[in-house]
Amino acid sequence: MAGLIENCCKTEAPITIALEDEGEILRGRIDVLVLQDQFWVLVVESKEAGFSLKNAIAQSLTYLAATPQPEKPAFGFLTNGWEFLFVKLELPIAQYALSDLLTLQRRENDLYAVASTLKALSRTIAA
Repeated sequence: MAGLIENCCKTEAPITIALEDEGEILRGRIDVLVLQDQFWVLVVESKEAGFSLKNAIAQSLTYLAATPQPEKPAFGFLTNGWEFLFVKLELPIAQYALSDLLTLQRRENDLYAVASTLKALSRTIAA
């Protein structure tokens, strides 16, 4: 299994991002994992609970625009461990769409919606 993962996935150098919120600097890192060529996973690692995935959208679109298959839609998945966001980019017209923000913080958390969306994306990409 490890050999399979190594052959289909690539990691990028982590990128540190920071923003200032009421005089406090919040820091996080974006790590990128590429699965197949159309699906990119961006994990925002942050110890600050207030670090929003919305701060990673521009970076994810930059990665998606570099897809090696621009004739097919590219998909991204952003998470900070509590929140989840799906991104779709269609080139060459550079049209993108975002899912609703999914979270574990609701009484009925959105983990099942995340899992079913990942499953549907895997079928779409495999087709």
